Amino acid sequence: MFNGQQVAGRIGVHPDLADSRIIDAGVVNGTDVGIFRVAAHGFDGGAGSDFKEYIFLIVIFHEDVIDGGHVGNSDLIRSRRIIGDLEKAKTLLPMVKNNNNHATAYAAEALLSRVYFYHKEYDKAAVEATNVIESGQFALIDSVKNNYLDMTVSDETIFALISTTLDPSCGTLNGYYRKASTPSLIPSISFLKLFTGTPNDQRLKTLYKEINGKYYLTKFDHRYFDVPLIRLAELYLTRAECRVEAGDITGAQADVNMIRARAGVPDLTYTDPSTLKKFIYYERAKELAFEGDNFFNQKRLGRYISALNLPWNSERLLYKVPQREIDVNPNLVQN
Repeated sequence: MFNGQQVAGRIGVHPDLADSRIIDAGVVNGTDVGIFRVAAHGFDGGAGSDFKEYIFLIVIFHEDVIDGGHVGNSDLIRSRRIIGDLEKAKTLLPMVKNNNNHATAYAAEALLSRVYFYHKEYDKAAVEATNVIESGQFALIDSVKNNYLDMTVSDETIFALISTTLDPSCGTLNGYYRKASTPSLIPSISFLKLFTGTPNDQRLKTLYKEINGKYYLTKFDHRYFDVPLIRLAELYLTRAECRVEAGDITGAQADVNMIRARAGVPDLTYTDPSTLKKFIYYERAKELAFEGDNFFNQKRLGRYISALNLPWNSERLLYKVPQREIDVNPNLVQN
């Protein structure tokens, strides 16, 4: 299928210095997957560097990509690749709650739900969310603030970046938001207005602090907290909106009100689909604030990215493709 010299060139090891062999290979959802062991000198190709062994997983869309074929960088290709990888991960990762701080099949399902949701495949997003919710392995904890304690993974967290005293994964978040670190970012007035009418919302009272007329985020104050990447609360909110799309108003209300009950605010009782979706969106913004969701959610909804003063589909929202990749692949176009 592939040979060692081709693999070595693909990953940046000089072909003349590499000895490579396939550990395993197969096809996943029409995608060629190869796991390779490469023994080679350093990645700069220098013969003077240490001779080491590396293991790589290479995912390729067409059998002839290594042999001179190329793939493009369309959103469809990227999303199908992600979905294919996650579907395979569901079958390979252990179906356990705690995998000694490693990823699990539940994490793959939760992330797959997010990907489907962002791509408006709501029926599939709901299925993956339900798989995790109904597994019984995770639960909403009493206080949302306790999802961000030092070196503690809560029962609500499905996947997290682990912090240690030697390697705090939360360091950047501390620097951007923690009051003690002279933060460069604080909640906007427009965001805080989402809490209008619910001043006793526990998220407002426990995750934000007013000092001299300014509000600061306290969610990321702990120095060594494990960064939650996917929480059960997100899956309830995802499924709530998916259920509205499917016409299940009662089910949607039940899901979003799980989150509101934890926050100590009244249930939503709207039955008009458009109105209910609007308030589920507000709930999502409040619950997942500063956790990386809102930007992608606004793009999903085709909304103007007001914080950046750009339309949702602006090319300026994309990272540039490295020129070296464009030079060797004529199907790539610059973002």
